[in-house]
Amino acid sequence: MHSYMCMTNVSLSMSEHTLNAQPEHRPQTYHYADGWVVVAAVDPRIGELEIDTVDDTAICVSTAGAEPVHLELPLPGPATGATYHNGVITVEGQ
Repeated sequence: MHSYMCMTNVSLSMSEHTLNAQPEHRPQTYHYADGWVVVAAVDPRIGELEIDTVDDTAICVSTAGAEPVHLELPLPGPATGATYHNGVITVEGQ
């Protein structure tokens, strides 16, 4: 199991804003000769996102707000790395 940061169909409520953790678009998968990349966009106001990968699933969690965020992304295989930056989840594999 690899640890990184992410969330699914959950809204995070704050005093003045509601954060939608559900991916804004369906996750996109790109295949290359040396591997693949899965990209998903979520609300960029989600500050930190922890991503764990198990087999062919990326589990994304944020507990920084008033309500926890949880999202699971299907992957084409085991991941070699994952990042979250400005509302974009990126998971790579071979």
